[in-house]
Amino acid sequence: MALNEYDWHWVQEKCLAFTSHADASVRSVAATCIGHIARIHGQLDLERVMPCLESLLEDPATAGYAETAIDDVQMFAGKGSARLR
Repeated sequence: MALNEYDWHWVQEKCLAFTSHADASVRSVAATCIGHIARIHGQLDLERVMPCLESLLEDPATAGYAETAIDDVQMFAGKGSARLR
């Protein structure tokens, strides 16, 4: 979805739902896909996305994926937002 769907907002919402999944692998892929949305579409709802990604930083199983996604968000859709850690 993140790579091929034109409706970035719809994909964002699906990914956000998966950031709280019980399986860390699913949460990790959700973070990665959020980064892809930022890179491909250049926009996200930062007020919704950033808190979810920041919460994934607290879990060692998802932290690296969240960090990469945050970097992508800031680079491609950040519009000057500060990185919170």
